[in-house]
Amino acid sequence: MWLDDSRILYVYTSGGESSLRVYDLDSATDEQVQKFSGEIGNLKTLAIDKDTFRVVFSARVTPQGDIVRANETGTPEVLVYDKLWVRHWDQWITHTKQTLLTITLQLKNGKFLITEETPKNLLDTAGEIHDLECPIPPFGGTEDFSLSKTHVAFIAKDPHLNPATNTAAHVYIVSFNDSNYLEKVNRGPGASSSPVWSPDGTYIAYLEMRVRGYEADRLLPSGNNG
Repeated sequence: MWLDDSRILYVYTSGGESSLRVYDLDSATDEQVQKFSGEIGNLKTLAIDKDTFRVVFSARVTPQGDIVRANETGTPEVLVYDKLWVRHWDQWITHTKQTLLTITLQLKNGKFLITEETPKNLLDTAGEIHDLECPIPPFGGTEDFSLSKTHVAFIAKDPHLNPATNTAAHVYIVSFNDSNYLEKVNRGPGASSSPVWSPDGTYIAYLEMRVRGYEADRLLPSGNNG
């Protein structure tokens, strides 16, 4: 992602561990901003001002909200299930989930620095990790969430419905600044997708299927005032 006219923020992954790095085209220099013990991806940024950037990325996390370490990514040899579903396409359902994490980058003395000690888990609101997952596996990516200067809109499957027999996914909003804020935007029976904030951050456009139970219904555009 471009930070300005000459610097790029990108993710480099090796051996199951990722790092955020900045490459400067003018000076042909490459610097590490932060390293993680596991793999991250689906990077997005938004400029707050000329020196400050919101950064959001995804990672697979444990039930406690910690990024799954590189040596803990394998599927267990034995899995016990007490409810559906068990597998989605070619992936077994395990206790880990995809979540959205955020940091803030600030330019100081010509270098980009992170203002927080640890990334904030945007799906961990009010100290409670909700049963929401984004991007939606196994095929979800950056199209599953959108940034404004103050909030993130994302899609997640309805945690109150059986995912083995329902495809309902809704649009949710969380705040960068208020950890208690979690809003459900729509309640349709079908799957939602592709949320996008308007440039001024007051509206969200998204696609929504009207029929539940499968993922091939006609997509219709929808919108909400943020």
